[in-house]
Amino acid sequence: MSSHFAPSAPGLPEDLAAYRLLTSDEAALVLCVPVATLRMWRSRRRGYGPRAVQVGGSVRYRLADLLSWIDDHTETDEGQLPDGVEASKRGKASPADLPSLTRRRRPAQIARQRSHTDQAAP
Repeated sequence: MSSHFAPSAPGLPEDLAAYRLLTSDEAALVLCVPVATLRMWRSRRRGYGPRAVQVGGSVRYRLADLLSWIDDHTETDEGQLPDGVEASKRGKASPADLPSLTRRRRPAQIARQRSHTDQAAP
């Protein structure tokens, strides 16, 4: 991965340079997020991340789409998110909001356990 971002590929006419497709590594550099975050947005939060282009087996991003996504997710001067953008919930959940980590028992298992304890009692 290169350490700098080149806005246009050498040899492309200026009108085509705007359509240059960026790799996931380059897109992550533009957005200042890990590549894994881009992958997570594409797989788990469909519709949240910037638009991507499927090229064969590769995923690419247009610079214009990345910049548009940044503009669409920029807070207002009052600190409010634009309409349609949900706030991140990372680090804000209370333990009551989390799913239970204990395994739920089936009614048949509960009945068997009761019958075993009933038999053991004198």
